[in-house]
Amino acid sequence: MSKYAHCIFEEQSFGARVTKVWKASSASGMFLGWVKWWAHWRRYCFFPAPNLLFDCNCLWDIADFVKQQTELRKVERSK
Repeated sequence: MSKYAHCIFEEQSFGARVTKVWKASSASGMFLGWVKWWAHWRRYCFFPAPNLLFDCNCLWDIADFVKQQTELRKVERSK
């Protein structure tokens, strides 16, 4: 189970990708968007589904997850 109270992040498999992709859903199961690598910024970013509204709690969960995954990738790449 995810440590986040408002969002669930499920890693997805899309073949031979270099970077990871996660499906973001609400705690009730509603699809929120994708977390995936954005090469231009050299970090993971959240790509929301259209026409969604987020409160600060959900945004904190998303921001924390994206930050942690970016930091993990940088550590893995520096080895």
